[in-house]
Amino acid sequence: MKIYSATIHHDSQSRRKRERSMVPAIALSGSGILAALGSLAVASIVILISVLAAEAELTAVTGAVTWGLGLIFFALATDNLTSTSLLQVFTGAALFILAWLQFNVSADITVVTGVLVAAWAAVTLFRQLR
Repeated sequence: MKIYSATIHHDSQSRRKRERSMVPAIALSGSGILAALGSLAVASIVILISVLAAEAELTAVTGAVTWGLGLIFFALATDNLTSTSLLQVFTGAALFILAWLQFNVSADITVVTGVLVAAWAAVTLFRQLR
């Protein structure tokens, strides 16, 4: 009875394994980059719209939209049972204060509202796309 022995080259196996596993890593990093770029694009569009609304000085419309966004954040906080619900309550309260400031102080506070809403939109969209 003859026994055959085979030599195993560990270098070739690890090289093949690395080549096969490199493609999913590139795909994962590519999807992460696309998710980041998409959320950045949405955030910049929201900020641009808020700047244009502040420039138009439509205080009644922008104040009402900000007030409505505050109500939406309060509704999201009541539906959400995680730790972000407290942040949503604070964001809703901040949006109510910003809406009051838009009516009474200056329409330029709309930009602050846009930055706040853009941050929430970017984070939410990034989590969904990733």
